[in-house]
Amino acid sequence: MAKNKRRPGEFRTARGESGYCALPVFGDTYRNCSGHCVYCYEIQCNNQHLRDPEIYALDHRTMFHSLYDDPDVHFWVIKRGMPVRIGNVSDPFPNIEKRVRSTARLLKLLIQAGVQVQLTTKRPDNVDDEHIALLKSLPKAMIRVSMGTTDDRIAKILEPGSPLPSVRFEHIKRLSDAGIEMGVRFAPHFHVFDYDYQKAADCGAANVTVDAFRFSALWRHSTDPRLWEVLSGQTFPGGDLKDKDSFARQRVEAREHEYFAPVQDLERHEYLAPGNLWIYSDPFKLRALWSAEREKAHLVGLRFGICAFGCGIHNIDLNDVPCGCLSEGWAYDEGALVPQWHKNQWADYKIPLVQEYERDLAIYRFVIANSEWNRPIALDESPDLYRAGTLDVEEMDIGSDRALA
Repeated sequence: MAKNKRRPGEFRTARGESGYCALPVFGDTYRNCSGHCVYCYEIQCNNQHLRDPEIYALDHRTMFHSLYDDPDVHFWVIKRGMPVRIGNVSDPFPNIEKRVRSTARLLKLLIQAGVQVQLTTKRPDNVDDEHIALLKSLPKAMIRVSMGTTDDRIAKILEPGSPLPSVRFEHIKRLSDAGIEMGVRFAPHFHVFDYDYQKAADCGAANVTVDAFRFSALWRHSTDPRLWEVLSGQTFPGGDLKDKDSFARQRVEAREHEYFAPVQDLERHEYLAPGNLWIYSDPFKLRALWSAEREKAHLVGLRFGICAFGCGIHNIDLNDVPCGCLSEGWAYDEGALVPQWHKNQWADYKIPLVQEYERDLAIYRFVIANSEWNRPIALDESPDLYRAGTLDVEEMDIGSDRALA
């Protein structure tokens, strides 16, 4: 395929382990990424294309058409009014956006459909006046600027292809002053770093979302050892990481265990998940971490939220709004946040079944969110303050028009 020909783009719906994300529809306007973040698990996971240095645009027209051609996407966005997330894997504002304008062209089409839009980027410096005008013409729009650290020195190592955090904060202020709702996303959040929430508040961000660093043992041989050097403060010797018996590999695994030890409880769970070998972070341990981060955010006047992947579904009562990455007034899938119904803060909340869960995927997401695995741990910590038990979906008439009682 010729380089100047756009590949088809599309919006997709969250499935599998992301089924409890309250924003079910996402897509990318570009393919590949220039960030070269050493912690990027998307490169290690099922998105090997991110290792390709060539960034190219995805067709904004096919993306827009998927809002009507894909029945699940149409259900969530057109019928239910859910926002679309742009920048799920690849940044929507790479340098070539200045010339290609794939994101800008898609925004023009989304304005016609009256769609709410949330964009995630590490490149707010590439958001120009046209983007600002388009975003302000949408029913609701928000840009979340992602960073793994607020320290420029560390970012030079971990995020070598992105502007320094100080530069990102400058452009958050520029965009906030222009009337764009801005948020900061500490993703991944490394518990060994001290994040400067004051910088986020000073630049006009409305909220901060945290997302715990995730790692699989399957990636030990291919992850840049500079990651563990930064997290441990130790320099690694050269060596073959593919050789499990090499000194370099043993050093990497030792630093990995040291990093995750403070957020694990091996009496409660195994070190590794079976199958995909994800390293567990204990929700109870993370609760203490997130509680401290929440207090830091509140001290400087920021709303706080936890990504569902960062054990947010287990600690949802720490979110200032039901969907932690949004502010008030946004649409979201209440069915994916059924556990919030148990919280004391949301004790009077009812899931309106008039929403008509006629889509199989909607029911699937509803069941995942309400599973015992996603039970809010506050139910166990404070049984006198929270309703006991999870909802029994087998007893629920999901297709009816009555609300839960």
